[in-house]
Amino acid sequence: MAANMIIAIVAGIQAIFTVVLVLVYIRRQTKIMKDQQILSFWSEYAALSYTREQFWTWLRAEDIHKYFLGTANEPVRIDEALEQSGFPPEFDPAKERNLSEFVGECESAGTWKGLPLWSFAKRVYSEWGEFINKTVILGDKEKELERLGNIHKQFHNVIDKARGELAYFWNKWASVLDFGEYPEPDLKELVILTWLELALAWKTKDSRRGKREFFRLAFNLAKEAGLKPFDDVS
Repeated sequence: MAANMIIAIVAGIQAIFTVVLVLVYIRRQTKIMKDQQILSFWSEYAALSYTREQFWTWLRAEDIHKYFLGTANEPVRIDEALEQSGFPPEFDPAKERNLSEFVGECESAGTWKGLPLWSFAKRVYSEWGEFINKTVILGDKEKELERLGNIHKQFHNVIDKARGELAYFWNKWASVLDFGEYPEPDLKELVILTWLELALAWKTKDSRRGKREFFRLAFNLAKEAGLKPFDDVS
C-alpha cells in the first residue's frame, strides 16, 4: 500500500512537472510569436515610408490646394480641409450595410456638401473631362490645361496607390494594435484615407463593406480625439 502511495505521489509530481513544462513552452512560443508579429509590423511599416512621404508631399503641394482642395482663387490647405471636414458625418462602420449605397444616400441628401475633403476625394477619382469642367483656370489656358493634365494623372496615381497600400496595411494590423508596442496611427492620415475609400467605393459602385478593421480604427480614434462630427457630443 505504501508503495502504491509513493507511485501515486511520483506520478502526481510528474504530471505537475509536465504541466509546468507545457505552460513554459506555450509562454515561450507565445513570446516568440509576439516578437515575430512586432518585427513583421515594423518591417511592413518601414516599407511604406516612401509611399507615406509621397502621399504627404503631394497633399501639401500648392497645385493640390488650388485644384483639388480648393480653387485657383481660393486655395485650401490640407490642414484646413481636415479641420473643416473632420471624419465623414453619419458614417459608422458598425452600421452601414455597404459603402456604395451609403455614400450615394449622403450625396443625394447633401450630407457632405461643402466639406473640402469630400470634394477633394471625388476629384481624385474624377475623369479628366469631369475634373476640368469644374476647374477655374487662370493665365494661359492652353499651357495650363496641359500642365493640369499631367498633374491630374500623376496625383491620381500617387494618391490612389498610397490609399490602397496604407489602408490595406492598417486594415491588416488594426485588430492587433497595442500602442505600447506599436506606433499610434496618424489620425490625419486615417481620416484622409477614409474619405478616399468612400469616394472610390461610390465611383466603382462597390457594394461591399470595405476595409472594416481600418474603418473601425479610424472611427474610434476620431471619436476619441473629439474630431468633427464628434466634437459636439456631450
